[in-house]
Amino acid sequence: MVQIAEAGEMMRAERRLLMLVAALCLTGLLLVGLAGDHVEGMMLTVWRDATDPALYRLPRWLLIYVEDLTALGGLPVTLTVALLAALLLRLLERPVDAALMLVSAGGGLLLGMGLKLAFVRPRPDLVPHAVEVLTSSFPSSHATMSTVTYLSLALIVADRVSRPAVKTYLLALGCGLPLAIGLSRVVLGVHWPSDVLGGWAFGVAWILLCRSVAFRFQPAH
Repeated sequence: MVQIAEAGEMMRAERRLLMLVAALCLTGLLLVGLAGDHVEGMMLTVWRDATDPALYRLPRWLLIYVEDLTALGGLPVTLTVALLAALLLRLLERPVDAALMLVSAGGGLLLGMGLKLAFVRPRPDLVPHAVEVLTSSFPSSHATMSTVTYLSLALIVADRVSRPAVKTYLLALGCGLPLAIGLSRVVLGVHWPSDVLGGWAFGVAWILLCRSVAFRFQPAH
């Protein structure tokens, strides 16, 4: 009974954290929407040369770093991470966590693509795209997939860790990677800031739903 009560308290704390993150993303989305297209445009052009938007104000090495960073949120990387993590969790005899990992990533992908088809928002055209893009703009798939993959995995691992410092590190990593990847999409000129905020908000909401359902099937530990 003590283990069940502790697990329930952990789930409630986790739910509050995820709701806070989702609320922050939605608040940012609302503020950006109220500010208008001009502000979003400034967030895209601030990184570029005023006379030639094809040129960056950033040093070349930093731009290469941003391009490499953004690849961590692409479908090949996130789906591979999700599949490998699910396989490892299954080998560790944690079938609920393995299923949670697959549903978080797979469901996030399918629902995110559905939202793209529903909104059909054009990509930004204020600056040249630094990387190739194939789909519509809202919500950002990179923001969504990095959130449902890395934050989900961080939560799963943190759930089995007792040391507060390690938990904090894992959660910071799980939030920090999607944050950096989402920002990279704006720097590269392929997403409006609101696309990224929408992707983060959707990703966190989807994780919250998936983990709430999975908790009902999770054995006490």
